[in-house]
Amino acid sequence: MAKFKYFPIQIIKPNFHSELVDLVIYLDVFRSKKLQGTTSSRIFFQLKSLYNTLESIYSARIEGNH
Repeated sequence: MAKFKYFPIQIIKPNFHSELVDLVIYLDVFRSKKLQGTTSSRIFFQLKSLYNTLESIYSARIEGNH
């Protein structure tokens, strides 16, 4: 039987003056905005579904699945 090896958890302390933190906060604010545009909702959701399918396929390929 394999012996359990303990690794202490490291807490990440982000630098709140970094560009990455600014981007995460911006994306969180952007996420709460209402969707609007000139594309009909039917076409928008078809494109969204297609994008999600392609994203799943590419993710599976990265992991070595078919």
